[in-house]
Amino acid sequence: MAGLGKTTLAKRVYEHPALRNNFNFRAWCNVSQEYQNEGLLREILGCIHPENSKLYSEKEEGALALELKQSLLKNKYLIILDDVWDIKAWNTLKVSFPDDENGSRIIITSRMHGVASDAKCYSEPHCLRPFNDNESRELLKKTLFPNDDFPPKLRRVGMQIAKSCGGLPLSVVITAGILQTIEQDGWQEFAARLSTSVVSGTEQCINMLELSYRRIPDCLKKCFLYFGPFVRGQEIPTKRLMWLWIAEGFVQQVEQEESEEVAERCMKAKAKEKAYPKGGKEETDPKIAEAENFLQLQLLHGYEGLFTFSESYNTSSVGFGGSSPSEHFPTEIEVLVELRYLAIWGKMQSVPSSIPNLTNLETFLVKRNWGDDVIMLPENIWSMMNLRHLGVSNCCGDMSLAKDNLDNPWVLCNLSTFSNLALVYEQGVEKLLTKLPNIRRLKCKLREPEDSEDLGTHCSRVESMGFLTRLKSLSLSFKFIDHSNPIQFHLPPNLEKLSLSYFPWSMISAIEKLTNLVVLKLSNDEEDISDREAELPHENMTDGDHEEEIPEVVEEGEQPEEETTREKRWDVAEEVEFPKLRFLKLSSMTISRWTGSGDHFPGLQRLKLEDCWYLKEMPNCLGSNSPLQMIEIRYCPMSVEFLVYEIERQQKYEGNQDLQIFRQQNYEGNQGLEHEGDQGLHIYSFLR
Repeated sequence: MAGLGKTTLAKRVYEHPALRNNFNFRAWCNVSQEYQNEGLLREILGCIHPENSKLYSEKEEGALALELKQSLLKNKYLIILDDVWDIKAWNTLKVSFPDDENGSRIIITSRMHGVASDAKCYSEPHCLRPFNDNESRELLKKTLFPNDDFPPKLRRVGMQIAKSCGGLPLSVVITAGILQTIEQDGWQEFAARLSTSVVSGTEQCINMLELSYRRIPDCLKKCFLYFGPFVRGQEIPTKRLMWLWIAEGFVQQVEQEESEEVAERCMKAKAKEKAYPKGGKEETDPKIAEAENFLQLQLLHGYEGLFTFSESYNTSSVGFGGSSPSEHFPTEIEVLVELRYLAIWGKMQSVPSSIPNLTNLETFLVKRNWGDDVIMLPENIWSMMNLRHLGVSNCCGDMSLAKDNLDNPWVLCNLSTFSNLALVYEQGVEKLLTKLPNIRRLKCKLREPEDSEDLGTHCSRVESMGFLTRLKSLSLSFKFIDHSNPIQFHLPPNLEKLSLSYFPWSMISAIEKLTNLVVLKLSNDEEDISDREAELPHENMTDGDHEEEIPEVVEEGEQPEEETTREKRWDVAEEVEFPKLRFLKLSSMTISRWTGSGDHFPGLQRLKLEDCWYLKEMPNCLGSNSPLQMIEIRYCPMSVEFLVYEIERQQKYEGNQDLQIFRQQNYEGNQGLEHEGDQGLHIYSFLR
């Protein structure tokens, strides 16, 4: 029966603290009625090795099945297969689940008792029973009044409403959501409208959902129903969904607010940030959508199995790709003059100069399957005045203007997002960026010009982005820049999110001035650690061996003294503070001393350390003042784990008694650091 809580129960098992620490790998897979074997295998592998997700998208079913089996072999794993409707799905997947008799577990949820019976190995299927009246009332009370009982005047009507939910927890939760929008004086009228004779199960849940839908504001109804065309059980990226809403005209700009800000409010009003085990998952009932004649909307995007093509020339959103990428940019789209959202996946080397004919286009997303790392965008793309979001995946988009065109009047005033811009460093970089005056999110990779030798020493290596006052999120990669003569960037003062990779260490002083940062990610400070793998300690060495083998870092231009070297340091000055910083990531950094004497990170909640093989010291303030909730360690030596463990000890001493350490133990050296009973601070470690 739908709505009994099968998925909720499996989720509680999956996320239980005792189990996080007990398995090498955990994976959650939504199967549902409509599925593809390749998609299920990719979803499981994506949980196990998220860093390889892009590689899995190019492999076929046989290769994926073998990859999964090899990954799980000799490892203890927990796999959840949620909402299985067909025993064929289980028979396809089970060959990739090795049984090494090491305590691995697989949990299946299904509405079909026959599926559960056929798939069982060691235990009989566990059938959930409906709630009794008192249990339904208790769930309703906890949802509406978490810390109190019903007010006296609502106790009787609360019980009446709980009984009308037919013992289905899902119906109780949906009903609670409706009651939150009703004045308490209206509860009696609402209870009278509820039918106690509705059919239990799926039909009752549909009735409850429809009742909830009828109560939401008209401006949100279309946003809600737009979920209908998506494949059930698959994740829907929130940002892309909001862009589609805007393209369809569901969301309008309000006074000084951007359309995206209005769309985000609509999303929160509708979904209230419901948490699922692996990302967000939203569903709508097709019967409601059909009743509203709403599924006539055209939608085509890069979700596997969700590809249609409109016969109308005034469709608002469309995409191309399907199960195989397009060889060339499809010329058919040129006639879709009303198009406002276009997403395309293919092998094309460039975008044709005819694309600006789509004068109404607001969102343009291109995903390259393979080939060169740059796709050429036409120079006249600058004339697309309505363009709001421009994104390129798996490569960079080159939209550079010729030097003799830098002074032309083209300005993309409405462009808010540009992902993966290939920014060729030359004298006109600042002029090019001034043509994006209202950009809010920018991700780009800097490159040396082909004629860099001809530019000579007179070419300025200082660039300013300070005039981009509306820029909130910036990602910069200096990987293709000559680090013997690095570029220095003056950063916008209002940045909230900053990601830098292969950056010159001299930029750290500019970073310390960004007091509005909420997210900061720093990786590969000037040198790629992967290029020096021979210098890294061997994975089978003891931690004492690590200390002896890690080479000291000599800063560029300096010579080591007789037997000592100068270490690379991040000494945070006492007056420096990041008051709004919530997330900090250091990846493949060569600093060995990270120190500070003040309270530099008063609001830090999450710290991630990855490939920091040289780190020997961390600021004391991380243990004394910061309200840390999570620390994640990936591919770091045990010496870093001990630094983190000291932070946890200090946090407890300062009064944060609700600390909890979670650790994925990939080798025996972790055993000595394991603690039980700690609550709150999560420490994950993944070691080679």
